[in-house]
Amino acid sequence: LPRLVVAGEGLDPRLFAADAPAADFAFSGVFEGQPGERLLGTFSLVNKLAGRLDQERLPLASLAGAVFGDTAAAQFSDLVVDLGAAGKLAGEGAWRDGRVTLDLTSPRLDLAGLHRNLYVTRLATTLRLAGDAARQTLDAEVRESWGQGRFSLSHADATLRLDAASFQGQAGRLDARGTLRLDATRAFDVAFDAAQINPARFGRFPRARLNLRGEANGTLAPALRLAAQFTLPPGDNEGRPVRG
Repeated sequence: LPRLVVAGEGLDPRLFAADAPAADFAFSGVFEGQPGERLLGTFSLVNKLAGRLDQERLPLASLAGAVFGDTAAAQFSDLVVDLGAAGKLAGEGAWRDGRVTLDLTSPRLDLAGLHRNLYVTRLATTLRLAGDAARQTLDAEVRESWGQGRFSLSHADATLRLDAASFQGQAGRLDARGTLRLDATRAFDVAFDAAQINPARFGRFPRARLNLRGEANGTLAPALRLAAQFTLPPGDNEGRPVRG
């Protein structure tokens, strides 16, 4: 294959899921044949309706990179994920025998660019995405002047799992895990342990020092059903004592 050119436009996630955020994707790629039945090329994906989640838009503005490989294995380089006002991620990746891995970093991610209720941040972020058709994982580490944290997500068998999450710093400490079934019931369960949490550090929320341990489970559809157990060690909410 000496040369391959692909292009398309007008792709909207709402065509596949009615409640998905709006987007208008256009894609293109130019690939040239190399010795050993390999391809070398570049690709790009552009979203003409990029915006914040509270605007019912996708914050992904564009994705671009280069690829070299064949049907068995490929290397991705010069990857750039542009999240608009939220910042950019850059990195590399690989694909082999149906499994892909991506390593992306950003010196500064601004959560306010994702949703208007979140404050401006400068999150140093490291992401590793990996998976195949059966199972996908995301491992992340974030750092800011007020703290740091990490979390691991996995998806398999129509279930999204928060395998582990841990955050600590000036905003408090939080450890959590949970699952969400991606079926008609949206059944979920979560367990967490939070100490000295100040919600005001994350957005336009009350200033507090909250300590909370608990477990919850239930369903999100067709109607919300919730069963929960909480313990409130002594803390305060806007200066008022909180415990229970």
